Amino acid sequence: DAALTQAVPDILEDAENALPIALKQALAVSYDLYKTQCDAKAQLHKQVEAITKQNESCQRLMALEGVGPITAIELLSFLGNTSQFSDARGAAACAGVTPTQHS
Repeated sequence: DAALTQAVPDILEDAENALPIALKQALAVSYDLYKTQCDAKAQLHKQVEAITKQNESCQRLMALEGVGPITAIELLSFLGNTSQFSDARGAAACAGVTPTQHS
């Protein structure tokens, strides 16, 4: 990301490079779209972080190794009310991340 965000403006501002104007214009439009998508992604990431910080079930899920905010929200939306499970193993079996539940 850093190399791209530095290189593209340099390319667009370089009047001496041999790029045709049409290509520079297309690159400028593409770069603007890229920046817009990066900004939107950052906004969504902040929203996901805020949701997981406010949700106790998400916090418990994120205490598991390898479970971050997005996975916690996905698991919670799949599992629904987590109080229906007596333990984490039951929830994991329901989500399909363990072979089966044998209790």
